[in-house]
Amino acid sequence: YMVAAWGGYTFVINMVGVHALILLLSGRFTWNLHRAYAIFYLLGTASATLVPVVGWMPLQSMEQMGPLFVLGIMQMYALVEAKKTSMSDRDHRAFGRRVAGLGAMGVVLALVLVVQSGRVGGLSARVRGLFVAHTRTGNPLVDSVAEHQATQSDVYIKYFHFTIFTAPVGAVLCAATARTEARIFLAAYLLVAGYFSAKMVRLVILLGPAAAAASGLVVGALMDFVATEVATLAEVTDPAAAAAAAAARESATAKEGGRAARRNSSAKGQNKRTTFRLAEAPRAAHQFFRENAQVRKAVAVAVASVCVIVAYTFVVRCELMAHSLSEPSIIVRGRSNTGEPMMLDDFREAYWWLRDTTPEDARVMAWWDYGYQINGVANRTTMADGNTWNHEHIALLGKCLTSPEEEGHKIVRHLADYVLIWTTRFAGMMGDDLAKSPHMARIAGSVYPDVRQEGFFIDEKGDPSDSMRESLLYRLHSFGMDAKIAPLQHYEEVYTSKYKMVRIWKVLNVDAESKRLAASGKNRACDGGGWYCPGSYPDALNQVLAKKRDFKLSN
Repeated sequence: YMVAAWGGYTFVINMVGVHALILLLSGRFTWNLHRAYAIFYLLGTASATLVPVVGWMPLQSMEQMGPLFVLGIMQMYALVEAKKTSMSDRDHRAFGRRVAGLGAMGVVLALVLVVQSGRVGGLSARVRGLFVAHTRTGNPLVDSVAEHQATQSDVYIKYFHFTIFTAPVGAVLCAATARTEARIFLAAYLLVAGYFSAKMVRLVILLGPAAAAASGLVVGALMDFVATEVATLAEVTDPAAAAAAAAARESATAKEGGRAARRNSSAKGQNKRTTFRLAEAPRAAHQFFRENAQVRKAVAVAVASVCVIVAYTFVVRCELMAHSLSEPSIIVRGRSNTGEPMMLDDFREAYWWLRDTTPEDARVMAWWDYGYQINGVANRTTMADGNTWNHEHIALLGKCLTSPEEEGHKIVRHLADYVLIWTTRFAGMMGDDLAKSPHMARIAGSVYPDVRQEGFFIDEKGDPSDSMRESLLYRLHSFGMDAKIAPLQHYEEVYTSKYKMVRIWKVLNVDAESKRLAASGKNRACDGGGWYCPGSYPDALNQVLAKKRDFKLSN
């Protein structure tokens, strides 16, 4: 189910593999672990291959093969463990070393063979971005996504509140005290999720469950301490009870017989030492804390007070975040010139205009960021969305928008009936299609050599570069706003939103034959279940497509 519903299943299977490997390396192998992990991996992988879009990727993608290697290591460990009862300790250790050596050689040989065979791909650009700088993955499409940027520190404060400070303490408690399998998993999960969340902002969501569970351990320990001190309040209110408690502590200390007690006993009658050893500080503090009930009660009151204050601020923060995250992303809060709050509803109104005004079979070209919204809100076919895996198709879309009007129209007329452009800078939000145009050019240039990848920018005076000024995107974006732009010849403006955040243009001279081909479905080749349907372009674009080079990620 998770494989079919969420692309992040890769993290889940690797996290389970990491946990199993840590248990092996820490000497916690059990036959229950062996059976559970084998069933999880074999049955889970077999089920995952039934998802058409996944197929054999668990066995062909390097980023998903880690759990397979863990399974192999576990089988070797199980073999050594099975021989333990039939061998002497010396022979068993020697046998274990031989199996480990042969296993390591086998893993290295297997890696060499699968890499040389070409059937196993390397790390994807998204995964590579977790280990290198966000803008240096080698894939301009991945580099263009804002969600792939490194996480800023204020994001953790905003979304995690106090748990970002208590979660590391909880991880230390898991690793240092009562190390059960569950606690080891929590510590490993927090460490791995913390690293990846720092590398990519969209992965912050993975840290949430681990931070909550680890913080729960800390809060639980603090509440246990407060509850214990409340239950023993008689130590400071009843002199008889206080004397009995002190006698009990002295009796417990006398029975310990540890190194510290013996050292204290031998020190009696000797000269008092004037120097203080730093190593004795924890023991001295613990002893002082144990023997002074008033101090413990005061600390308990302080801890309880801090917990109440933090809990209140946490509830307030949760309420604020709930309101913030529940608002629709296509409706933006703003302020008028007089400072009064207002709602900018341009995006929804533009999509509804498409829904209510254009034909049902209308095809809308827009940058892939808005594909889901056009499809879901406007109920119109879009050229690309967030689930478009075809790098070359996104590159063709970028080529259309960054080329001059005449050249771009020769492609657009075969693919779309309308072009939608975000122009939010006219409402004070600069992250519109002009801001994204350098990424469009680099993505297009990674496939089409005739596209100039550099030179798309707006200088500090607000003037566009020559390449940007000549592009179809700039003309669609700024016509009527920039007096230097001549009227467009192949596009007709049909809609501009209230605050000029969205503009929609009708494509003139749409190729009727290309549109009939797309409507008939003859350009699509679906799999047996109709779940996956890759399509082909009209024959009229063959001359353009002949110039492309399929993108390959350099190693």
